[in-house]
Amino acid sequence: MPDLGGVAEGGNGNGTAVALDVDHLDGLGGDVLRQALDGARVRVLDCLPDVEGAIQWLVAAARRDIMIVRDPSPRTRHFLAFDDDRHRSATRAITRRAIRLRTAYDARVLALPRALSVMTARRDAGEESRVVSNAPASLFIADDLGAVVDFTSIDSSGAGSIVVEEPRILAALTQLAEKEWSSGIEVAGHANPLESDGAYVLTLLAAGANDATIATQTGLSQRTVERRIQALLQRCGATTRFQAGVVAAQRGWI
Repeated sequence: MPDLGGVAEGGNGNGTAVALDVDHLDGLGGDVLRQALDGARVRVLDCLPDVEGAIQWLVAAARRDIMIVRDPSPRTRHFLAFDDDRHRSATRAITRRAIRLRTAYDARVLALPRALSVMTARRDAGEESRVVSNAPASLFIADDLGAVVDFTSIDSSGAGSIVVEEPRILAALTQLAEKEWSSGIEVAGHANPLESDGAYVLTLLAAGANDATIATQTGLSQRTVERRIQALLQRCGATTRFQAGVVAAQRGWI
C-alpha cells in the first residue's frame, strides 16, 4: 500500500465513533452531524497510528483526486524529515495511477527544515503544490470517499483527529480545501534565488514568508534577503509585499 508523501503511514485505522453532545449545534448543521454520528460516518481517532492508517486507506482507495492541506504540525515535521528519494517514490506511486495530487502548504511550513527540498522533490514527481496563509489544520481528502482532519498541531498524539465519510460534511470540507487551493501561490519552478528575476524569492514573499524564512529556504543571509526584497519591490513599483505579489502575479512572474 503506498504511503502519502514518504511518511511511514501505518496503524490499524481503528477509531472510536464520536461521542459528544450536538444539541447545541441546531441551526449550524446539527441535524446533519447528529445523523452522521448515529451512523458512525464521523469517527474520532485515538492516536497517531490511527491517523496514519486512515490516511493510508484514503491513498489506497483514491481513483481520481487527492487533495491535501498541510499545516506546520508535528506530523508535518515528521513528514519533512524523510529523504527526497522517498518523497519522489511515494509521490510517483500515487501519480502513476493517473491520480491528480495537490497539496496546499501553509506558509509557516516554509520555516521548517527541508521544506523547500521536499516540495521540489514532490513537484518533480508530479505533485501540484501551492503555498497558502494560515491553514486551520491538516486535511486529506480522497475523491468523494472520505477525509481525515489531522489535529496533531493541537495534540501531537493524534487523539481528536477525525475521519469523515458523511457526504454533506465531506462536501463542505472539500469546498474548504478547494478555497485554500484557489487562494494559494504556486511555487516557482526553480529554487535558484540568484536568477535575475528573483522568481523564487518573490514567490516566498507573495506567500507571506518573512525574511528569516526566506533566508532559511534559500541559504542566503537575512541581510542579503532584505536587500533582494527591496530590489524586487522597486522592480515591481510596489511599496508593500502584498502589492509586489499582486504585480508579480499580474505579470506572470510567479
